[in-house]
Amino acid sequence: MNNRTLMNGMRLLVAATLCSILVPATTARGQNPSARAHVDPPELTVGETFQLVLEISGVRELEQVADPVVLQSFSRRAVPEGMTVDVRIGDATAGVAESRFTVSFDFVAFAAGSFEVGPFRITADGQTLETQTVTVQVNPREQAEVTVEVWIAPERVSVGRTFTLSAEIRGSSFAEHRFILPDVFDFAESGGGGSSATSWNWGLRALVPGEFVIPPVRVVDPDHTYESEPLTVVIEPAPVVGQATVEAGSIWVGGEFNLKLEVTGARELDQEPVLPEIGAFAELVELVDSSASPPGMQGVSNVEREYRFRALRAGRFEIGPLRTSVDGQPMATDPISITVDEVPTLETDPPGSLVFVSVPDRTRAYVNEPVVVTYSLAHDRSRGLGPRLGTRSWPSADGFRVLERQPWGGFEDLHLDGRSLEQDIVRRVTLLPREPGALIVDRGMVEARWVDRFGGWNRATGRPEMTSIVLASEPFTLEVLPLPDEGRPASFRGHVGTLSVASGVDRTRVSVGETVTLEVEVSLEGHAETLTDPEIAFPDGFTVSEPEISTNSRESRGVLSGSRTYVYRLTAVDPGTYRIPAVEMSFFDAETESYGTARGHPFTITVVPAGREGR
Repeated sequence: MNNRTLMNGMRLLVAATLCSILVPATTARGQNPSARAHVDPPELTVGETFQLVLEISGVRELEQVADPVVLQSFSRRAVPEGMTVDVRIGDATAGVAESRFTVSFDFVAFAAGSFEVGPFRITADGQTLETQTVTVQVNPREQAEVTVEVWIAPERVSVGRTFTLSAEIRGSSFAEHRFILPDVFDFAESGGGGSSATSWNWGLRALVPGEFVIPPVRVVDPDHTYESEPLTVVIEPAPVVGQATVEAGSIWVGGEFNLKLEVTGARELDQEPVLPEIGAFAELVELVDSSASPPGMQGVSNVEREYRFRALRAGRFEIGPLRTSVDGQPMATDPISITVDEVPTLETDPPGSLVFVSVPDRTRAYVNEPVVVTYSLAHDRSRGLGPRLGTRSWPSADGFRVLERQPWGGFEDLHLDGRSLEQDIVRRVTLLPREPGALIVDRGMVEARWVDRFGGWNRATGRPEMTSIVLASEPFTLEVLPLPDEGRPASFRGHVGTLSVASGVDRTRVSVGETVTLEVEVSLEGHAETLTDPEIAFPDGFTVSEPEISTNSRESRGVLSGSRTYVYRLTAVDPGTYRIPAVEMSFFDAETESYGTARGHPFTITVVPAGREGR
């Protein structure tokens, strides 16, 4: 048997204030108030009822009595409603010497062991009385053999899905049991669980395909350890499922919307998806995302493709299935119906808590000088999370060359008209003016989508219902200046922004038939994509391959810079001494409003007849 003191640091009783019980003043009372506790019977068997009794003598008024809340240690209330109070009033004429209060509680024992309960404190006549600790001996029932039963549901599960391992101990007299999850972590991970006094459920997530043995579950009570029989679970490979969705609430003519393909259960596709023919109402703008998420478990991964389209005409249309194959098996998504509206009429009074802005980094620039425009959707922080983006449309690029720039990640502060907003940068673009004059950049439009708190759940999309509003940015005018004629070098090809040139060869002496490698690196401010290739007058003693070109771009604090490297292979044809001229490239520096020229190094190459030492 276990000896356990249940009142050491953890009370089994919670004091509860009762309506005071008063004995009439004319009755006799003892001179020495006292209190004692006992249980009846002091020894019993699991499942039987016992009574906890408090006797208070020699007092006139019982003010407060402890209400025993026996924790789930060995018993529970037989009568949940509370206690029974009996009052015996002293009477000198009848020979009764004192008044006595008896307070009793009924409990049912459900755990075997030897238990100490108390002491109990009672307030009577303004003073505190305390009982002695009492002992309850609970004996186990005569019972059948204790067993641990286990089962899983479902017995077959796919990788990435969850299943439940359940265990129950039967025939035990104890209420305290510790369930120990067996080692299943080679093929499953725990996702929590729930328990009762005699059972436990574990939620498990399947990680690896195959047939696996779940070792015995161990259950420990105060005296013994019991084990279940092992189980077998079959984990099947994750099914391959393809789904296509359109991330937009409303679509209008000229607006761009995204078509997203998500293939779950695949690490890669056998072939790139074949897009349906939708040229009658939309055109492909670009492939936005082509990625495969790394598997979080064996055999499970997601492959994603996201395409941006621009709607061309209004009407109701169908986007047919996207087709591909995985592991040799063809796969096709369900078709999607969409409605393309005419360009929406904007609200005359849009909410002040939500704005769409376009901010150029300058409003005065030279021809071909980069102008960076940032489009941001900003909202009041008090509205919580920001909206999701739906359809968007951008102004015409007439008069400009347009180069996309990577938006910043995350949110930034935006101070507008004395308000502090949180902005999500939707688009960053570089405009390169092609001609001088006052060029107007028209408004951009974007659909902001919020979760409709009262709209419920959309079963078709598997997402909450959304509500949307279309916003527009303000147009702005860009003053474009012509590049000056004065001081323009002959080698100037239109680059605005500084640049430098470095060049080198891998050897200066070769035999006929051997190759010299010339490498030219151009470092610059701005977009490397706008750079015109260098013009080099190669000597006649070589055949020259088309250059291998590599570009490196970087951005720091909003300033874009980069480099472009050209690698030329010069194969010697005739013996002789040849000169590769210095690479010369010119630029216009808008900050100093002046031209500059950058040069590399010239090189002299000696070519000797074949068969002679070329180095």
